[in-house]
Amino acid sequence: MRGTEPVSIYVNVIDPLTAFTGAGHFITYCYEGLHSTGMPVDYSIDYVARPNALNIIVDSFDTPYAQDVVARRVRSGGQHILVATEFLTGDTFNDIGERTDSYYDDKEWWRERFERFHMIASTAQAIWVSTDHQIDAYRAAYPGIPILRLPFCFSSQWNHRLSRVPDKLYDVFFTGAATDRRKRILGGIASRARVYNPPGMYDSLYVQIGSQARIGLHLKLKDGWPYTSPMRHLSLLHCDTYIISEKCDLPGELDPFIEVVAEEDLADVVVERLRDPDLPQKTRRQRAAFMKSGNIKLAFADLLKQSLAVA
Repeated sequence: MRGTEPVSIYVNVIDPLTAFTGAGHFITYCYEGLHSTGMPVDYSIDYVARPNALNIIVDSFDTPYAQDVVARRVRSGGQHILVATEFLTGDTFNDIGERTDSYYDDKEWWRERFERFHMIASTAQAIWVSTDHQIDAYRAAYPGIPILRLPFCFSSQWNHRLSRVPDKLYDVFFTGAATDRRKRILGGIASRARVYNPPGMYDSLYVQIGSQARIGLHLKLKDGWPYTSPMRHLSLLHCDTYIISEKCDLPGELDPFIEVVAEEDLADVVVERLRDPDLPQKTRRQRAAFMKSGNIKLAFADLLKQSLAVA
């Protein structure tokens, strides 16, 4: 069916819980990007893949029953594109080696999640990934299927959630798996600043709460982890917050629009920026540069064109 023009697009949520947490950022952004193209786009949280539609299915297959329902409906004729939110490491997701004292240590859960992803990946029109550094891994696993990186552009609709607060409630805002390494670094910063590190964050609140912090922070998952998190950077770039990200071995797609700092300098730079009276102006300049960097309508139209091109 590749090359067939879809009647409409459905952004499908496989597990309602993850729709409002981590995967929610992918779901919201994909919906806004696809909607900007002018295609009829709907948002589904009923586990149903629609026949006669292009189903954009975000990898959040935490509920086996939900995945099985989608798999049956996909086989009945609906086109689908998978959005891969995790790092593919051999025949599983996120096999990062050493223990982190977080959910990344649950190897059986990650393997089962990959197996559910794999069940419908082989019949996908395309697979969208969130970083160039994962394209080769997915191409090796799924030869013949277009593996494309999501474009990262400013979404005016997503930004409508922005809450500008003159008197910020927090100095530093961080979300992500609470690994021992991250807790150690955040603890050092917390002795010098007000740090907000919630155990989870509903997507519908992310921009509002993130905008109530003066600095949005990203930290590496573990020592030696080479990848940054472009999706977290993207979410923070839609907040009214200055972004500082720990330097990783491999550059991130959005690094040019944020401040990237080595671990040994991180706490001092955070405190220095918090003391800077020009921080609000620097925050606006960060976001303004990103806003000018791409056109979300054109980027997603091109993504769809490449995804549906005849092989």
